[in-house]
Amino acid sequence: ISLTDMEIENNKKIINYNLDILLGLPETTEIAILGADDALQTVQPLGTYLNAALNNRQELQQLSVQHQIADYNIKTIKANTLPTVGLGANLYYVNPSGNFIPSNQQFVMPITLGANISWNIGSLWTNKSKMSEARIQQQEINTQKDILSDQLKTELNRNYQNYQLAVQKISVLETSITQATENDRLLESKYKNNIASAIDRIDAETLLYQAKIDLELAKADAKLAYYTLLKSTGKISPSL
Repeated sequence: ISLTDMEIENNKKIINYNLDILLGLPETTEIAILGADDALQTVQPLGTYLNAALNNRQELQQLSVQHQIADYNIKTIKANTLPTVGLGANLYYVNPSGNFIPSNQQFVMPITLGANISWNIGSLWTNKSKMSEARIQQQEINTQKDILSDQLKTELNRNYQNYQLAVQKISVLETSITQATENDRLLESKYKNNIASAIDRIDAETLLYQAKIDLELAKADAKLAYYTLLKSTGKISPSL
């Protein structure tokens, strides 16, 4: 039993350290586990966690911002390749009679209209090169985003399956405790009636004790697996 206690204490330290790393706390932080007997969180469909990850993960958000910047750069370069158009108009007053105040219908007001288009020929090649670089950069960002999305989906699915497995282990261990409890009760009765030996009685108690320990460790592992699943969505909160 002393060896089992040592194993429990060792597992407790491992789980505490893992939670510190998971939650971004100092590695020496002692975490008090409250509500250890509370019911485990009901797992939602995998798609719910996938959508949360795609919306919350900062890595994807950063790439989305970079994509917007690259798109803006492309539009700016396109604008620089367009010609500059200028429009002008001139209005003149001509008095053929020479009088300061001309007679009726004896003055002329010619109007001239003009338009010009200017194109910076020297910048055409430079802008073409910049456009190619900007498109390549945008494509690289799209590729990085696709790769990261696939990696996040793989990570999240792994954590999702691990949590489901942890919950299933608890169910199996609860069944084992039921069986071990019944076995302990029978051997206790047999021991009192001198049908079973003291060794058999001790073995039954030890088996029950070990089953209870395994159950508590499994519950701790399940809670850690659940928060690992939430972390992979980018938001450590039970409500997604």
